[in-house]
Amino acid sequence: MYFKLLNYFIELFLFDFYSVETIKKKQLQKFRNLFNYAKVHSKFYHNLYKEAGVYDLEINDYEDIKKIPIINKADLRKATSEKILTLKQDDPSLNIRFTSGSTGEPFKIYMKKIEEYTGHIRLTYTYFKRGYNPFKKIALLSRYEPSHKFEIEKDLSILTKLQKTFGLFRRYNLSIYDPLDKIIEQVQDIKPFLLVSTPGILTMLANKLNELNLNLNIPLVLLTSETVSDNQVKLFKNTVGRKFIDVYGCMECPSIAYEFDYNGKKKIFLNSSLMEITEQQKDQKILYKPIITNLIHYAMPVIRYDVGDYLEEPIIQDKMPITEIGRILGRIDDTIELSNGKFLAHHHAHEMFINFIECEQWKFIKKRDENIKLQLKISKENEVNKEEIRDKALYIWKKRYPDQDLLIEFVDFFEVDKISGKFKNIENIK
Repeated sequence: MYFKLLNYFIELFLFDFYSVETIKKKQLQKFRNLFNYAKVHSKFYHNLYKEAGVYDLEINDYEDIKKIPIINKADLRKATSEKILTLKQDDPSLNIRFTSGSTGEPFKIYMKKIEEYTGHIRLTYTYFKRGYNPFKKIALLSRYEPSHKFEIEKDLSILTKLQKTFGLFRRYNLSIYDPLDKIIEQVQDIKPFLLVSTPGILTMLANKLNELNLNLNIPLVLLTSETVSDNQVKLFKNTVGRKFIDVYGCMECPSIAYEFDYNGKKKIFLNSSLMEITEQQKDQKILYKPIITNLIHYAMPVIRYDVGDYLEEPIIQDKMPITEIGRILGRIDDTIELSNGKFLAHHHAHEMFINFIECEQWKFIKKRDENIKLQLKISKENEVNKEEIRDKALYIWKKRYPDQDLLIEFVDFFEVDKISGKFKNIENIK
């Protein structure tokens, strides 16, 4: 696995220097290999391509790719994971992850370890390009506890040895459940070169820093998971750091593209993702949708996939391959202040309810001077288990927030945003 990941890192580097013609040849070969593999080993793709009359299609150019049907998350849910997979569901080489559920109920994604670990390599590649080296410290502000070890660290034991013996690749976990004052003290004590978090969590921290008239002056900040607004960018620069990396991706295709210092151009990882742009008219406005193929995911292939996002101002190129895209209109959740002085952001909620399989969708709502409400959408089959589901939701909540009341409400549907096509998991209603 060491050598496979090292070779993958080298390939990332080389793709930055390849000519357009070389990239085209390599992307088409990768797509051709994935297409031919999926149609044979996946029941879903086998049937889909037979019915569409493209089973025997030869992929010689990007125009051939456009003949293949576009799929979306609804198609995957209907098909079920078992039929999409090219391996058996109980294969020990598979890891299981859940999507965030911003466009519907969370969906299981299966991937081999090596496929998942390439996502870590892509992130690492971006901050190496911005001045990081193994002697510099990383602080991760997330849902993980300080002692947490990631699976990739366990499997690649050399990382742990390098950390302990030479002080290389030092990483510090900062818990998002700690008070903001404590988090600030920890960051000031560690003095990391790189801080990794999400826009929602960083907004809470930045607001506190602004209140204290502090700037942490962190050399590099990497953000994932949510869309960053212009106001957030201004706030972060005044309170947190100097340089930023914003990574765009999804669970079906992690780390698709990255942007430096919010320059409006997200550069695509061309060795891993093939991007297409389609137009769609909505409310008398032309919107652009990214269609993604994960070129390196063979366990549960994602081929010509409409992830449900929109582009605000796409960088339109005359010819494939598309190497850059513009701003994504994705998830922007609110932040709720709790009565004990703590906060609830999407990252908190996602950690608590990521494995809440009894519920199809969930949403936190806070109205002024009212208790927080958790709305749950459940399937018809689970209607008889409402009280058990309510009790489980309260148990999950009380484990993290024992002194904070929570109301539970069951709903039939959630309205989505007309532009982004998503709904907020956390919303303040004024």
